[in-house]
Amino acid sequence: MRYLVLLCMALLVWSILPSSAVGLDGKMVRFTGGSGVSIPMGAPGHLKTDHDSLLVFTVVDDARLRMSIPYKAVTGLEYGQEVSRRVAMALALRSYLPLLSKTRKHFLTIDYTDTGGAPQTVVFELGKEVVSPLLAILEAKTGKKIVPQDDEARKTLNRK
Repeated sequence: MRYLVLLCMALLVWSILPSSAVGLDGKMVRFTGGSGVSIPMGAPGHLKTDHDSLLVFTVVDDARLRMSIPYKAVTGLEYGQEVSRRVAMALALRSYLPLLSKTRKHFLTIDYTDTGGAPQTVVFELGKEVVSPLLAILEAKTGKKIVPQDDEARKTLNRK
């Protein structure tokens, strides 16, 4: 009975946490930082690749907040992952089963040259459903190879 109460409490806390604390929706992208950009850190949005010459990020809550990067201005692409275990839930439930569960965050770093010729960098957290298609499209449209930042990213990209 005690474990059932703890489980219910953990599920309740998990359900009321804001989405930024829980994770990112699989089809979304979150702006996590960058230079020369007026978009607030942590802003959720979408990266649109359907334009022939521009990559466009639009903030979900305010479509006026957007940035675009010409594909020909991209000088580098990096992909990395942050893997962590869900230890807090395991401690709350006093069970070792959740220790086997991993959370994985996917990050894309884009280096580019702005219209004034200055080097700029932006970083996005990617939802898991957009990782593979987005990386493939960016490689094709920019002509740049994506550089893995860590071993987990290297495995995802199937690179040695």
